[in-house]
Amino acid sequence: MIRPLPLLWLWSEALHRLSRARLATLRNWKNASSLLPNVVFRVRAKEERDKVAQSGSS
Repeated sequence: MIRPLPLLWLWSEALHRLSRARLATLRNWKNASSLLPNVVFRVRAKEERDKVAQSGSS
């Protein structure tokens, strides 16, 4: 017969690790989603500068 206690402990440990991993990915995703507009803005700004440079040189 299997004692329920070690099984329960294993299960809670697995759940704990899973939720911690999920929290970490959520945090990473939040960081990425807050960084994304910044990156897009920079790329657009660079494109604008390139356009201005091209129109200025021609």
